[in-house]
Amino acid sequence: KVNLQKSIERLDRKFWTNKKILITGGTGFFGKALTLILESLGCPDFKIITRNKNLSGNRYLYCDLAKKNEVGAIKEEIERAQFVFILSSEFPKVSTKDISFDEFLDNIIMVKNLIDVIPISVQKIVLASSTDVYGMPAYGTPVNECHGINPMTYYALSKYIQEKIIEYSIKREIKYLILRYTSIYGENEPHVKFLPVLLDCIVNNKKFTVFGDASEKRDFINVEDAAIITLYLVQEGATGIFNISTGKETTIRELLRIAGKVSGREVSLEYKERVKPKADLIYDNHKLTSFIKHFQFKPLHEGIKEQYEILKAIK
Repeated sequence: KVNLQKSIERLDRKFWTNKKILITGGTGFFGKALTLILESLGCPDFKIITRNKNLSGNRYLYCDLAKKNEVGAIKEEIERAQFVFILSSEFPKVSTKDISFDEFLDNIIMVKNLIDVIPISVQKIVLASSTDVYGMPAYGTPVNECHGINPMTYYALSKYIQEKIIEYSIKREIKYLILRYTSIYGENEPHVKFLPVLLDCIVNNKKFTVFGDASEKRDFINVEDAAIITLYLVQEGATGIFNISTGKETTIRELLRIAGKVSGREVSLEYKERVKPKADLIYDNHKLTSFIKHFQFKPLHEGIKEQYEILKAIK
């Protein structure tokens, strides 16, 4: 992965080699990419909070963040961290559905429980939020960080409340980064997401369902790019809120064409009426690109080809 290595060169190995880091959600889709890059930088001292007791090794801290007593039990480990990355979250298991009300509450409670025990010695808190907090923006209007907030699902609302908990509840001496990620894709992406479902249909000669006319626009960012950008912003002392996106729009129709081209196979499609109102989700990333200048995002066709080859090899 030559492009990945070039992007990692933006990161300062000396900065990361001696940092004490705590990560929630480090075993998830995005968390795996972030931890792999930390390992490649020679960062030996990071801990991952997880509910999965089947994972072995002293790197893991077993804790259900939604349970205050369990958070208290690992308080000493939390207090020794310099950087805390909050990546864990309950998310929709299917793109056409929302999280449950109980999952909504868990997303809020786990951040509040964690924030309550984070000491002022922590240098920075990084929250993985979502561009979903903007809701459905005006047609064709790129959304910047000053755009109005209009969460339209329990998931989006839980992410916005997480943001507010961090902004208003933490000790003012602690700096924070709130990162609103657009659609992240790539290796280890959950199989319920758009691209893995599409590529699985191609690999297994199944029909893929398209809702509407496939003309809506989206912004897809590769998981490795998202992870490198996250670490770069921390390294360079960024604070506040950033949209994490490529700033490049792609229609679903174009995405289908790319998937067919990289696979060399015809995509079998069936069309159904749209489930949700049509919206073009286009994000303004000028704040990001003014901070991390001349960043070379992985081309979409290249990222999709990598993802397709992995799925094909698994079959």
